[in-house]
Amino acid sequence: MDLRRHLQVVWRFRRIVAGGLVLATAVAIFASFHVSTSGLTWRSDQTFTSTSTLFVTQTGFPWGRVTLPSATLETEGVTGNEGTDDSETSGQKRREYGAPERFSDLAVVYSYIARSDQVRGLVMPRPQPDQIVITPVTNPSTGANLPLLLMETHATDQVTATNLNKGVISALRKYLEEEQEASDITEDERVRVQVLNPPADAGVTEGRTYMASVVLFIMVMVATLAVVYLLENLRLNRPASGGGGGEGPGPNGHGPLDPNLDGLALDQEWAQTQVFEAPSARRT
Repeated sequence: MDLRRHLQVVWRFRRIVAGGLVLATAVAIFASFHVSTSGLTWRSDQTFTSTSTLFVTQTGFPWGRVTLPSATLETEGVTGNEGTDDSETSGQKRREYGAPERFSDLAVVYSYIARSDQVRGLVMPRPQPDQIVITPVTNPSTGANLPLLLMETHATDQVTATNLNKGVISALRKYLEEEQEASDITEDERVRVQVLNPPADAGVTEGRTYMASVVLFIMVMVATLAVVYLLENLRLNRPASGGGGGEGPGPNGHGPLDPNLDGLALDQEWAQTQVFEAPSARRT
């Protein structure tokens, strides 16, 4: 590759190259920004994500017991006579505990309920379904579901993403409480959704990209160089103004323009001159 030759071509058509550079820069800017009287504004938005962890459980914290009976008797404020076996007079209350796997199954169900139209309708402003991602947590060793939910909420700014996470949690709990009250489920029999990890401050998970601007800039510059070399080839193949065949113009109006061929033609002219003048030199 003759770098000097390429630089000469670029310099010869420097005005076209400069125009292509200006056009490529303008296209790259318009690809990423809106241009207005107030300045430049990004066409794309950043994505912020806030996360929280929910725990599906019940009253009485069954996860703190060594054994988990299906039902147990708990005394709350004895009102009857001591020593009596009558549960109605002794103030004893029967509390049932659900099986652990039931809470894991409920966590999967609640992950769909939290993204439903009913729950999203309780959040103001109403979010889009893709702004809420709720994933049931699984046991890394067995792959079984746990009664835990990982909630992620997405928005175009940090405050909105964090507030949306809080709003979805409140809406989910409100929806469950309304349905439980409508079904006459007692307090001790209700499933609870506890917040283990409150919504954290949102962070950037998807930044703005310059890829479109870079690609368009390269494409415009490649097209500009293609035009430059096309014009260079047309210039080399253009017939000489003084005649002399189909070859391009060279020194003194004849011969090719290629530097190597120009040197060969000059050597031939010098040789012819030496042969012609040789006899007169011998006579002297």
